[in-house]
Amino acid sequence: EVYYYVPMILLPLIISSISTVYSTIVTAREKTRINSLATILGGGVSIVLNLLLIPYWGLIGACFSSFIAFSTILFVSIYYSNLYDNLIKMILSIIFIAIGIYIIVYELIWTNNIYINIYFYLFSLLIF
Repeated sequence: EVYYYVPMILLPLIISSISTVYSTIVTAREKTRINSLATILGGGVSIVLNLLLIPYWGLIGACFSSFIAFSTILFVSIYYSNLYDNLIKMILSIIFIAIGIYIIVYELIWTNNIYINIYFYLFSLLIF
């Protein structure tokens, strides 16, 4: 049953990784204070949303809270890095990654087709 929550945890992790790239650019431009403020803002968003969502949705609420908090940090970092030319392309790629993870985990892996299962297990071994 754990497989159900993995995609919900992966998406905030992917957004956090992308945010790290933009935060590094902000740091290189000697705006380290912006990184601190973005992190504090993201932490505040996370705390508030966790208090509101976890009592009703449980782990799904915590995953959604992490998604919103990391997205907040990402957009602040993008704004202050002045590299938002490809913002729409990045948002679309995050959406496609989320859809791909959903299809792989919820629709394909747990089917009764043995060939699809073998293919995805071999593909995951190649990636990791």
